[in-house]
Amino acid sequence: MRCRTLTGKLLAVQAIVTGLACCLLVAGVFATGAWLLRGDQDGELRSLARSLCQGIPVEARLRLLPYEQAARELLAESEVEGYRFELWGPSRTPVAQVGKLPGGGLSLAAPGEGCTSWPAPEPASVRAYRSCTVQCREGYRLRASAVDVLASAEVHRVAWVLLGVLPAAVVAGTLVGMAGVRRLLRPLHLLREAATRLEPAKRMALGVRVGEAELADLERAMDRLLARLGEALERERRFTQEASHELRTPLTHLRLRLERLGAVAGPQQRSAIEAAVRDVQFLERLVDALLLLARAEESAVPTTPVNLCDTARELAASYVERFPGVKLRVEAPDEVLVLGSEELLGRALANLLDNAVTYAGVQAEVVVCVRAEGDRAVVHVMDDGPGIPDEIRPHVFERFVRAPNVRGRVRGTGLGLAVVRAVVTRHGGEVRAVRREGGGEQITIVLPLAA
Repeated sequence: MRCRTLTGKLLAVQAIVTGLACCLLVAGVFATGAWLLRGDQDGELRSLARSLCQGIPVEARLRLLPYEQAARELLAESEVEGYRFELWGPSRTPVAQVGKLPGGGLSLAAPGEGCTSWPAPEPASVRAYRSCTVQCREGYRLRASAVDVLASAEVHRVAWVLLGVLPAAVVAGTLVGMAGVRRLLRPLHLLREAATRLEPAKRMALGVRVGEAELADLERAMDRLLARLGEALERERRFTQEASHELRTPLTHLRLRLERLGAVAGPQQRSAIEAAVRDVQFLERLVDALLLLARAEESAVPTTPVNLCDTARELAASYVERFPGVKLRVEAPDEVLVLGSEELLGRALANLLDNAVTYAGVQAEVVVCVRAEGDRAVVHVMDDGPGIPDEIRPHVFERFVRAPNVRGRVRGTGLGLAVVRAVVTRHGGEVRAVRREGGGEQITIVLPLAA
């Protein structure tokens, strides 16, 4: 199952927030617009109705007419297209009325208080009407009616335009938010890259120096943690070096004493002394491997040119002398140069040859292939032995890892390939092990070529 990233979660939240904000904004525009339009229309209808109510008594005095007759005359003179005016008397019947509403809508019900909406008849071209009623004199009410502004085609057109713009606004806001989120999260990516490139050292720090306060606090906390980790690594390396140095001299003295003792011992004691000498030699090899591992991980690597082809040929010649039965072949051009320590690279290659000869057998066929591929130097060490067991293959370059089937049969420290990886990594390269087709093992070292 794939884990969701923090960036993905933030972008999802930002998209949801943008969508909700746009929806709320459109809803707010609709509600505010409806409130304003309805308020304007109701104010206009009330103003017209009050004006007519105030004009009826004036019309009656000027023309010496009864109130209702004066109302009919005034309403007839005040006809406005798109509006309907009705004067209702004390008997709750219309006394005077004028004007036609679009769609032919009529309201025969007696007017109530305030403003109200009522539907248009089917199949009218409009949907609803709006009317407002005011008190003229005791018992008389005047109602002014018009098409409901919220049911007009123009308002509906504007609403559909806003709804059509909503998805585009959501998409645009989401895209802008994505760019902003990625920009704000860039310091986190810088911290991650710095942590990825960081190598164990005495003084470790990310060194990004981000500007945001929260991330700066996080970086300082990580730097303090790395400082403590660096101190712990330094104490471990110093202990390994000091212990190894302190052990070398007494082990050497012990081996020499055992050898002298074996020279004068009788036949019965000589076999036990020889076994003890072999154990001491094993401890010496272990101490040497620990010292080499500490040097490979800590010391600065020289930047002198090293010809891997010459190193491979010299090591092969020495191994043929030591193991006459081994079929060891070197395939290499005249020169493949890398920058680094000739001693450390030679020890790394020697460890690979040791492993090939030790685990494949003295009758094994070992091939060392050195070549340049692009800007990389590639070294293959291949044998026709049983290969690395699958159960330990993922951990074969770790310290003290050995196959269970060889622990009691083959003497070894479990540090040979760990030293190889430490040396190669220190030189900016990589090492990997793969099973050969047809049997055997192939361990490959890849290093940067010298410019």
